[in-house]
Amino acid sequence: MKYVWALLTVLCVSCGDNNFPRVEVIKNFRVLGIVTANPEVGGAGAVSVFPYVTDPNGGGRTVSGTYEVCLDPGISFGATPSCVGVPGAVTTAYSINFTADSDFAANGYTGLAATGATVNVPASIFDGRSGREQFNGIAMIVVFRFTVDGREVSAFRRIVATTRGAQNINPATPTALLNGTGFGVTKPTKGDELAVAPLNDEQDYQVQTVDGAIETRSESYEVSLYVSQGELDKSKVSIDESAEFKKSASSTQSFTTVVMVRDERGGLSVSREFIP
Repeated sequence: MKYVWALLTVLCVSCGDNNFPRVEVIKNFRVLGIVTANPEVGGAGAVSVFPYVTDPNGGGRTVSGTYEVCLDPGISFGATPSCVGVPGAVTTAYSINFTADSDFAANGYTGLAATGATVNVPASIFDGRSGREQFNGIAMIVVFRFTVDGREVSAFRRIVATTRGAQNINPATPTALLNGTGFGVTKPTKGDELAVAPLNDEQDYQVQTVDGAIETRSESYEVSLYVSQGELDKSKVSIDESAEFKKSASSTQSFTTVVMVRDERGGLSVSREFIP
C-alpha cells in the first residue's frame, strides 16, 4: 500500500511539472468523497450516503445529476465502477443546491450535501453466496454522476453487507493541524506543514481465507488532503505524516482545507477548515 501511495505522489508531481491540474487543489466542482454512517451492514436495510463536494467557483449554483445503485459488478477485479448492465440497478435524479444550504455559502462552497441518497441492501444479498463470501462481505455500490461546465464528474463508494459479527465503523473525525497546532485565522505560507492529529482508533478485523481459516488483520489509515489555495508537496499521507506547502495561500482570497481519513474497508471521516 505504501508503494502505491509513493507511486501516486510521483505521478502527481510529474503532472504538476507539466501544468496539469494538481489533485489536491479544489477550484472546480468535485465530489471529494461519499460519507455514510454505515460502511458495513449486517444484512438487508436502507443506508443513507451523502456526497462531500466542493464548488468554490460556482457562485452558489444548483448542480443536477443522478445516482445509481446496484450490486458491485466486481470493481476489485477490474470492473468499471458503473451500474450499466447490472441486473436490478436503479437510477435516481439527484441535485445539490449550493445556495439553499447556508453551510456551503459560509465555507467556500465546500462541505457535506444536505440531501442524501439511499442504498437499499436487499434481503437476497447473501443468496447463493458461499459462507466465505458472506463473512468477508458482499458489496453494493452507489455511483453519483454530474455534468458540470462541460465535464462529466462521477464518484462511487461501496456499502458492504457481512455476516461477520463486528462491522466496520468510520474513523473518528480528524482534526487538521497547521504546523502541529489547530487552525487559526492565519493562512498557510510556503514551508508550513499540513497534517491531522493522531486518531489511534484503528481497528483489528477478521477475514476468512480461501482455506477457511479466520485471519486477524489491522487497519492502516490513509489521509487525503485538499486545499483551495497554495500548493502541497503531496496530496496523500499516512496518519503520522505531514505535507508541506510549496506555495503560499493567497492573502486576498478565502482559504479552505479538507482532510479525509480512510481505512481500507470503506470507513471515511472528514473535516474542513475555512479562513475568510
